Amino acid sequence: MNVRDVKEESWPLIVLMQKSFAELCVTCPEIAYQYAFVYIRQTAIHLRNAMIAKRKDLIQTIYNWQFMQCLYLWSQVIAKAHRHISSKKEDVAGIRELDYPLCQITISTMKLFPSLKYFPLRLHCLRILLIIQQNCHTYIPTLSLAVELLSDALLILKKKPAKEKGMQKSIDIRCVLKVSSAHIDDAGFRRAALEELFRIHLEAAHIVQQSCAFADIVIPITHEIKSFVKNCRSTDFSRLFKSLETKLQEQSAYARGILNSSDIDLTNEALMVCLYSS
Repeated sequence: MNVRDVKEESWPLIVLMQKSFAELCVTCPEIAYQYAFVYIRQTAIHLRNAMIAKRKDLIQTIYNWQFMQCLYLWSQVIAKAHRHISSKKEDVAGIRELDYPLCQITISTMKLFPSLKYFPLRLHCLRILLIIQQNCHTYIPTLSLAVELLSDALLILKKKPAKEKGMQKSIDIRCVLKVSSAHIDDAGFRRAALEELFRIHLEAAHIVQQSCAFADIVIPITHEIKSFVKNCRSTDFSRLFKSLETKLQEQSAYARGILNSSDIDLTNEALMVCLYSS
């Protein structure tokens, strides 16, 4: 399977291969760890070189499908290691500990070259972080990183869509890393990109909804969403993200209600576990 040219038909097959490889890795974790460490370290070296030099050719070594699928692959492996139930937990412990460097690489990749043309790539970075956060029980500020893209979304929506160019066919945002200026002006791309960003916000919020700190986490998030809704020129997208803001505020009020009705003793570990699961 060639991951240099990802298409709608090949995407499910690539995901299947990644998950199958992850299954193989947990059967021989000692060997898998050596490969995982080397490959993740190599991606970090490529990223460091691109960050230092800021040359176009070095940035292209990062912003391509091979690099992104590498991040996807190892996120699946690490996620599987965290879900893996074994009589010897130390077998997969080494792979599990690679979640932190992979997160740092993914976040740095997302911020390396924040161009509107690479908006889809940054959505992919958020997807990778969601895989790690959901399966590894590790807090990652995915929601805060997602809300940062709302400013770019406003720039994309600044001009009216170019309807006359006839490019409004459905776009599978999963199979795109970079778009042209013509695509940015296209209504079909805008709809696909903003809906994907909305779904990422929703999934990121869902992961932390049971956290005792949820109400505090979403305070700056709801503020940014309000600003987006106020300045967005598209009625449809304003309504979409307004519904997200409403849901976040409802869950925030619910979480605060539980906290206010409970006598919290921070030294009582059993009580804190019970409160977290309530």
